[in-house]
Amino acid sequence: MRYLLVFAIGMYFGGLFFLGVNYYFQRTNFVRIPEDIKNIRNDLKKVGLIPETFGSGNVVSIVPNPGSITKKGRTVNVIMRNDKFSLPNLYGIFYLDGLEILKVYNLNVEIVKIKFPGPDGRILASFPSFGTMVNEGEKVKILVDSGEFGGIK
Repeated sequence: MRYLLVFAIGMYFGGLFFLGVNYYFQRTNFVRIPEDIKNIRNDLKKVGLIPETFGSGNVVSIVPNPGSITKKGRTVNVIMRNDKFSLPNLYGIFYLDGLEILKVYNLNVEIVKIKFPGPDGRILASFPSFGTMVNEGEKVKILVDSGEFGGIK
């Protein structure tokens, strides 16, 4: 008799749990993050999400990713960047580190090597010069010290 009572109580609470989970998923609204990013801020508001914008210009990233499903009312981070940006000052840093930095900006980089006294492999200058406004994909030349004798090949 005792086992029957424990079984009945377990079934009762199991049923309540099932109904609670079922109610939760039916009553809460889930939405899909729009994949078209042209007018993303308005599209996010239309489906009940809160856009939080970082930067200005063109959209480069959305977190959570477009197309994913999330709960209505959630904040979505929209990361933006202008087409034109200032070329970072890379003077004196090792050229491989400079290439990694310029890769983030999606620039077309050409390396020009010259023999110059001092540590090998450092960036000496760029064309256009550091601080100049450039567009994504633009060609940039960096002048790299190849050393006096047997520098970088």
